[in-house]
Amino acid sequence: MFKYKGWIGNYFFLETSGAISIEDRVNLARNAFEMYVDKEWERDVEGDNFEGVIRTEGKIEYLVNFGGQRFDVDVDTSNGRSNLSFLVCDLGRRDHFEPGVLN
Repeated sequence: MFKYKGWIGNYFFLETSGAISIEDRVNLARNAFEMYVDKEWERDVEGDNFEGVIRTEGKIEYLVNFGGQRFDVDVDTSNGRSNLSFLVCDLGRRDHFEPGVLN
């Protein structure tokens, strides 16, 4: 779960890559959530062993009971090119929740 500019969000990976660490994958999802809140369509990203771009077309997709805006990541790693995709879901603004409910 992420918090950014008063918004709370979550993510769900659709496609992932073992060439990128779990920590970096979560950071990519965090970048996508920031993009969602800031209404960005594309962002350059880089980590210790990769560089690339996150993009969205603004499409909303669903997987079972989870839905959100789809983001696709294309990166070059030391092991070659990798692709990731995930859904980002906003859970609303923090001031709309009662204190302690999400803790």
